Amino acid sequence: MGKKIEVGDVLVHSNVIPRMNCIDLAQMIERHKNGDWGDISQAEKSNNDAAVKNNGRIVSAFCYSGELFMIITEADRRLTLVISPDDYARTYASVLNLKRSQTKDLS
Repeated sequence: MGKKIEVGDVLVHSNVIPRMNCIDLAQMIERHKNGDWGDISQAEKSNNDAAVKNNGRIVSAFCYSGELFMIITEADRRLTLVISPDDYARTYASVLNLKRSQTKDLS
């Protein structure tokens, strides 16, 4: 485990809330804050350790009741997101599609 990190405001995706109890959620966030990156590869753990030192983005993942949940702290340490990989992928795809449509509208 590494040193304690600042996580800023914690945003929990609405789909996480009914799938996890608050105590377990708080424990996962505390583990993340303390440098326990959870259920990720050794390479990803090394990337997180480097991100702590170099002010990079930190991503941990934890299994809960057979489901994987990600905790993502942005590089500026002002925001941390708790989200499932599926919801993250859908959200990211929606943002990319929105940016693409805005770019087309400008041309």
